[in-house]
Amino acid sequence: MNTFVLIDLASQLDEVLAALEGQDPAQILAWLRQFGEVQPVPHPLDPHVYGFVSRVGLRTGFRITDQGHIVIIGQHTTHARGAHTVERPET
Repeated sequence: MNTFVLIDLASQLDEVLAALEGQDPAQILAWLRQFGEVQPVPHPLDPHVYGFVSRVGLRTGFRITDQGHIVIIGQHTTHARGAHTVERPET
């Protein structure tokens, strides 16, 4: 029985990435749909951008790279395993 509860992709990044390691994009999307809604976000330059809304209503954007890595798009940062966190300037 899976006792993991996903509330927020960004704050639970390490656990999410550990659970998704080795998964292909279809498996990543299926796994995330167990914990909330996943919708594609139309983007003219990147067809792999999605929005996730957890069951408690927290929203997080993410993309899946061509290599099958998930990149979490937070409000002020972007997170990915093996990458540096990049601070975005306020607009």
